[in-house]
Amino acid sequence: KQTTLVCGDVTTLHDLNALYGLTNDDSSLNDAQPMPNSNNLPLTMVIVNNGGGAIFSFLPISKHGEDVGFDEYWGTPTSRFSFQQGVSAFGLQYKSASSFEDFKDAYWSSINSGGPTVIEAKVVGRSPNVDIHQRITRSAVSIVDTVLGPPSTRDRMLPMKSYYNEERPRLASRKKTKTLLMLHGWMGDKSEWDIVGETLSYDLSEEWNIISMDLPGHGESSLVLSTDQQVAHSSLGLDAMKPFGPSQNSPFSLDMMARAICLSLINDHGVDHLDAIAGYSLGGRIALAMKRLYSRSPIDDSAGNPLTAVLVSDKTKMILLGSSPGKLPSDVNPSINDDVQRLSKDFSLAESLFSSAYRSYIV
Repeated sequence: KQTTLVCGDVTTLHDLNALYGLTNDDSSLNDAQPMPNSNNLPLTMVIVNNGGGAIFSFLPISKHGEDVGFDEYWGTPTSRFSFQQGVSAFGLQYKSASSFEDFKDAYWSSINSGGPTVIEAKVVGRSPNVDIHQRITRSAVSIVDTVLGPPSTRDRMLPMKSYYNEERPRLASRKKTKTLLMLHGWMGDKSEWDIVGETLSYDLSEEWNIISMDLPGHGESSLVLSTDQQVAHSSLGLDAMKPFGPSQNSPFSLDMMARAICLSLINDHGVDHLDAIAGYSLGGRIALAMKRLYSRSPIDDSAGNPLTAVLVSDKTKMILLGSSPGKLPSDVNPSINDDVQRLSKDFSLAESLFSSAYRSYIV
């Protein structure tokens, strides 16, 4: 049966001796001039020669070039090797193609020959290859975005739970002068605080409003990725994050989750101040983000309009459990290595939340 094998140039170099398996005439290997192989194995081998490990040019490290020895250690150029001479050494038929028309002619010639043929397809180099892929991606995304249309509006209201001492008359939330917010950890939900919340409702005075909340993408909170349409939008980066803020931010970054919680508390639940925040693990990291972002200025709504309430102040107490806060950044553009490392870890956490099997447990 006619078979076509497609290999990259670097792969072929690593396994060049495998071409020996296509030979059956040992005499051709001992002659000064290689002779045509009599093997009738109907195999067409296409070597895609793009000048080395082109796939690595898509990595961020490629931008650093010779500063990191990119060409030598990642690019691994193959220009110093002649595939024509390498193939001829095994007595195999060789053809070269530098255009699509050349390739079609070489391919059909190989098919009709009924024997093994190696075609070296000389395609664009590594840098042009990246540009071409980016143009193709932009065009494909544009078409898919047009077909799918805008994603449906997502409800940003986050479910909240209040804890009461059943032995006391319930006071309306507006009459309670102090508020404690409890935030659960990654993959948890607001019910994880039930025992603590119920205990505190008896131990604290009745002026305290004790509440817990589902983090975005957890528990009963709004489905960040629900319909197939939204999944497609998210996978292709098509305005997936607009309901949560600037499109360059992941909806699961700590800052964006902190913002979503603050806005939902004010707009949906009528909470205008927090006297204390208790956070476990991811919840603690988000609590720190809330403190950092909003303790000095009023909160803006999604349209950039300032809200009257200052939900978190310098007086808001923090109770953090297993949150590994690191060093808090001192300004918007941190210059201290510890700050940069902490923000880098936060970004990595956001990426893992956004990409890890969200259809099975985040949705």
